[in-house]
Amino acid sequence: MLGQGINFTLEAKNLKYLLTFLLLWIKFYTMEKNLKVLGILVILYYSSCVYSIQIPRQYERLDLVIVSDYIGESFDFTEAKKYNLFPKVKDFVEARLYKIEPGCFELEVITKSAKYKAVYGEEQLPAILKDYIENYDEITKSDNSYKKKWNIMAFDDQKLPITYNEVEKIAKDHIFYSNPCLMGTTGAACGGLIGGCIAGAYSISPLYGPSREFNYDIVLIGTAIGGSIQVLRSLTTGKEEDFREAIKAINNSRRLEKVKS
Repeated sequence: MLGQGINFTLEAKNLKYLLTFLLLWIKFYTMEKNLKVLGILVILYYSSCVYSIQIPRQYERLDLVIVSDYIGESFDFTEAKKYNLFPKVKDFVEARLYKIEPGCFELEVITKSAKYKAVYGEEQLPAILKDYIENYDEITKSDNSYKKKWNIMAFDDQKLPITYNEVEKIAKDHIFYSNPCLMGTTGAACGGLIGGCIAGAYSISPLYGPSREFNYDIVLIGTAIGGSIQVLRSLTTGKEEDFREAIKAINNSRRLEKVKS
């Protein structure tokens, strides 16, 4: 089922941090092997900060989903504008929803110049949309009850809902930030490596006179501080961070993909 397959990918904005630690690690190559192992753990930490969702690339359409009798087989331009759907699609013409496998749907969006598709793993999507369309006037007055009823946490670029159930399924199966052991280990690795870099710089720097012995106490202090900070972070905001990253992953997986002619 969609959403069950998760892999960790390196986010571009983390490259600067990764490269910084790599350069420091290379510079102080005289460190002991255990510190180099810590460096590897830091690399794993920074390459594990963002979720990405594996979506099916090959599938068969099973049925056309009639979301509501109010709109018929598809959302046309007038309906999309009325219900505030697909606001970022340029030259929108119409959109249809197809069932492709249990709990999964394909959204087909047609514009004046191209056709696009996206895959959704929210099994309640048709029911949520039906409720939204048929009770639109009431929902626009106060959408809090609507969001609470369906446990809606966010909306994607097409203004379609992202629910708690979908987010929890991804975050729960692949927790990172809310895992104190994993966060503590990576925090200790990061702190230990920073401490090692500081100790190494101090031991070889000509600013402080002749070379001195490598001070392992600094490494241990850095390890303790780094591990403690990350464990505390995990216990206080870990679940929230996991959910936030899961929402980003879901939104990214729903981005419209142009269909080749």
